[in-house]
Amino acid sequence: MANSELFEMHVEDVFHFTDGRTVFIGSITGGAKFIRRCRCELLLDGVVVQILEIEGEMIPSGQSATESRSVSTLEPVALTNENRIGHSCMLRQVEAI
Repeated sequence: MANSELFEMHVEDVFHFTDGRTVFIGSITGGAKFIRRCRCELLLDGVVVQILEIEGEMIPSGQSATESRSVSTLEPVALTNENRIGHSCMLRQVEAI
């Protein structure tokens, strides 16, 4: 996979669902037109706090780099909106699966 296809998401919102799924919503930078299943680093203030397997994009769109997009994971995620506020939070793709 070329570096131009990798993405970073600046996380704006986090939702935890009762089925165990966590959804991240935010703006995307990088060359990914559609986010597929991959492994990502979850960073808080630039520090990697967890490596997650992302299931891929929830609703394919992504025509504009400024619109919000969403990805999800079934792995346990300790990050909540409460402990995210006031911090820089990002998902950074490290490899395709």
